[in-house]
Order: sequence, then C-alpha cells, then structure tokens
Amino acid sequence: MKNETMQKILHFIEKETKQNAFCVTVAPDAPTGIFDSKFAGLPYWDNTKPYPKDVNGNPMLLLAQFNFDKDSVSAPLPTNGMLQFFIANDESGWGIMNQDFAVVYHETIDTSITEQALAQMGISFCLDDLDMFPVCEPCGVTISPKTVSMNMSDARFLTIFQKAVKAILPEQPLPCTPDDLFGEDFDDFYDNLCDTTNHWLLGYPFFTQFDPREDDESFELNENDIFYDTLLFQMDSDEDILWGDCGVCNFFINKKDLENKNFNDILYNWDCC
Repeated sequence: MKNETMQKILHFIEKETKQNAFCVTVAPDAPTGIFDSKFAGLPYWDNTKPYPKDVNGNPMLLLAQFNFDKDSVSAPLPTNGMLQFFIANDESGWGIMNQDFAVVYHETIDTSITEQALAQMGISFCLDDLDMFPVCEPCGVTISPKTVSMNMSDARFLTIFQKAVKAILPEQPLPCTPDDLFGEDFDDFYDNLCDTTNHWLLGYPFFTQFDPREDDESFELNENDIFYDTLLFQMDSDEDILWGDCGVCNFFINKKDLENKNFNDILYNWDCC
C-alpha cells in the first residue's frame, strides 16, 4: 500500500474505533455438555424462569450459549453466569420473520442440573428433525480476546470516515466516500480495514447485505441516534454453520443495557447473499 493519505486515514479509523472483543472459534474437540460454551445442542436451564417459547407456544432452540464462569471475558460482558441465544424452530426465517428469538442471562449457574432434569422440564434438542437448522451439529467453542476496529459494514463508518478526512485533508470537500477519495485504489483501502467476519462477542458486525440500523435517508449518522449500538454476538457461516446462502447472524444491544445486564431489548438480524 503506497498511498500515504490512505495509511493516515486507516490509522485514524483504527485509533478512533478500536475496542476489545472476543473471537469465538469452533473447536471440534471441545465438550458440548449442558454447562459448556457451545453452538446448538441441549441448553442449560433451571426452573426459576420460564423456558423461551415462540408465538405458537413451541419451545425455542438453543443457538448458542456462553459459560462465563468457565470462559474468561471482561466488561461490558458479564464476567460470570451463562448467556444464551435462542431462535424459533421456523425454517422459513429462524425467528427473524416474527421476531421469535430470546436472549437469556443466568447470573448464577446451578451445577446440580442434569439432562434428566431438563427432560422432565420438557427441554430437548435433536438435530435429526432439523435439516435446515443453521448449525449442522452441536459444537464446542473457545473464546479469545482480540482488538478490532470498524469497517465499512457498520452504518456509522461514513461518519468516522468524514471525521478522518476532515482531520487529514482539511481542503477536501465534504461529504465524500472512500470510493470518491481513492478511486481505483478503493479495493486496497477496503482490504486493509479490519476483518469482521467470523464469530464474535462484541466488536463490529459483518453483513452480506446492509446494516439494519442504518438510516437510508441520512448520509451522515449521529452515533447518539443509533439504537442497538453494541454488537453482542455474531455467528457467521462456516464449514458447519449455514445461514441461508452463506449468510451471517447478529444480535445487537444498547451498551447501557449490556452494562446493566438487561437483555430484554435486543435487535436480531440475519441476512445472506
């Protein structure tokens, strides 16, 4: 990359937007018991709260769960307990069409719960009857910290880009887009932004279509006006996971709600090519 201006803008964006996140990696040999962090499978549950059901009264399916008693993370994520993501058993949209999904947090984990106890509560999970479920089979995961920065998938990117251009090229008329500024070198600029594909807790989202938080009528977005400002969890397609035609799933939350461990107001989205 030879363009000095491009390097300065990339550095500005990285410095302005960098944050700590956690990369979630499928680990074929990792355990998938009811207390483990995993994708799909039989969920942990206790009978102190009602099990999530869809609008038709059917039990939802576990998409992912994270045991923060076993896997170390840092604030603003909870640093203890179990965080779970459920979606409806609905092959036409997996919960997105009628917002049949749930995010549940257990502040304490009852380690005396058994699979037999779950069965008595009517909780089960069998992929044999779910040919189109996004996760092909239950799989354990590992969680590792990583510093990330924003790329063009995020609806707020153009606002950050304008700020970078104004600071580095004060003579440049605004507004302008990366394509306007870099022309034939745009691909080089794009390729050097942070890669936000794969599975994440926190960080910045990836979309195959567009950011559902975006206001199409406004070129410049005010960060304070964007609801669901924090990516809580992202599950991408890979060898064992398929969202439609190689899509991606995102769960967003307001940062203040996350800090208060309030998971009642969530934006769930998935799209595909």
